[in-house]
Amino acid sequence: MKENDQTRFLRWGIPGWMMFLAFICYSAIDVLLSSDSNKNELLTTLTSIVNSLPASSTSSAIIAVLVAAAGIPLGFFIYQIYFYIRWNSPFSRDGLLPPFIVGRMNDLKRTLEGIKTEDISGNDDWRKAWTDDPLYEIDHGVKWRYIENYFIEIVQKLNSNQSGFDLYSRYRYLLDLMHTLGAGLFGIYIGYLSYLLIRAKMGSLSLTIILIINAFLLGGLFLILEREDSVRKNRDDLAHTTNNKYIVVKPIKKISFIQFSNPSAIYLFLCFAFLYLGSPSPYPVLYTDTHLIFRSVVLAVAVFMWVIPKTKYPKQIFWTELLALILSGGIAYFVSQWINTYPPFQVEWWSIGWSVLVFLLTNTFFIKNRQNTRDDLIAMQNYTIRRHIYLEKNVNNQVSSKDDTEGKIEQPNKPKKKGK
Repeated sequence: MKENDQTRFLRWGIPGWMMFLAFICYSAIDVLLSSDSNKNELLTTLTSIVNSLPASSTSSAIIAVLVAAAGIPLGFFIYQIYFYIRWNSPFSRDGLLPPFIVGRMNDLKRTLEGIKTEDISGNDDWRKAWTDDPLYEIDHGVKWRYIENYFIEIVQKLNSNQSGFDLYSRYRYLLDLMHTLGAGLFGIYIGYLSYLLIRAKMGSLSLTIILIINAFLLGGLFLILEREDSVRKNRDDLAHTTNNKYIVVKPIKKISFIQFSNPSAIYLFLCFAFLYLGSPSPYPVLYTDTHLIFRSVVLAVAVFMWVIPKTKYPKQIFWTELLALILSGGIAYFVSQWINTYPPFQVEWWSIGWSVLVFLLTNTFFIKNRQNTRDDLIAMQNYTIRRHIYLEKNVNNQVSSKDDTEGKIEQPNKPKKKGK
C-alpha cells in the first residue's frame, strides 16, 4: 500500500510539534512547581508576550494554524539533523553514548548474526563484487545498502507466495516508528534547550551551570540504559542467578551479590527523592513543620510498592534494590538540605529541577521504546534472511537429489542360469 501525502506530512510534522509541545510543557512545569509563581521570571515574560498578541478569536485561530503549519517544515528540518547524525556524522559508524547514538555497524552485526557472507552473495558475480568490495566491511553505508536491498528482494518473494500477510508493510511500520521516535526525541531536545535558554536569559541563573548539570545527569542515565541494553543482548554479560529465571545487571562484575533488575528506575527514584524532599512546596501545606515527615511517608509507600513484586526475585536482587532505594532517600535528604544553604537553590533552581526530572523521564520513555522497536526490526530482518537462506538450500538440495536420481540408469536384472 502506497503512502499518501497526508501521512507523509504528518510524520514530518511530528518532530516540529514535539518541539513546541516540549517547550510549553517544561515551561508549565517550571511555573506550576515554583514556590512563588507570581515571582517566576519565565511566567512574567511569557505573560507579557501573550498579552501583546491580538485578543480576537480570529487572530488566535490564525496564530494556532500558523504554529501548526510551522511544525511541518521544522519537523522536516529536524529529520535532516537526525538522519545526518544517524548516517553521516563522525559518530554514525561506531556510535556515541549509546543508546543516544547507536553505531550502525553494531546494528548490522546483529542483523547478520549467524549469516555468512557467502550465503547472501550466492553464485552471482555482481553480488560477490559488492560483498568483496573492501568498503563493504568498513563503510556502514555500503554494507547497509546491500543488506536492505537483499532483504527487500526476499520480502517481495515471500509476499508473492503469501498474500495473506504483507511483510513489507510490517517492515515499513517498524522502520517509520523507529525514525519517528528518534526524530521526535530530537525535537524534544530542541524544545527543552529553548526553554533553558529563555529561563537563563530571564532569570539570574548561569546557563553554563545549567548545561553542566543536565549533561551530568543525562550522561549518567545514558550509561545506565546502555548497560541495561547490553546485558539483554550479550549473553556473556548476564549475571546468572541461582535459578537463572531473571535477567539482572551487575554494575560491578567482581561483586556478584550486587545485582539489579532495573537500575535506571533506581536512578530516577534518586533524582525524584532529591527534588521531593528538598524543594519548597508550591502549594499550601497543613503543617509547615511536619511536611518533611509526610513526604518521607510518601517515599516509604513508593519503596514498599516497588519491593512487593521483588519478593519473587532472587534475594541478591531484592536486598540490593531495597537498600539502594533506602540509601537513595537518605542521600537525597542530606544533599537537598545541604544545597538549601546555597541561596539560588532556595527559589529558582528547584522549579528548574522538576523540568530536568521530566526531561530525564522523557528520555527514558523514548529511548526504551526506540530500543524495543529497533530490536523488533533487527530480529525481523535476521529471521527473514535466515529463513530465506534455509529454504533456498533445501530447494537446491532437493533439485540436486532429483538430478542424481534421474541420472542413474536402472540396469535390468539378468536371468539366473538354471543348473543342469
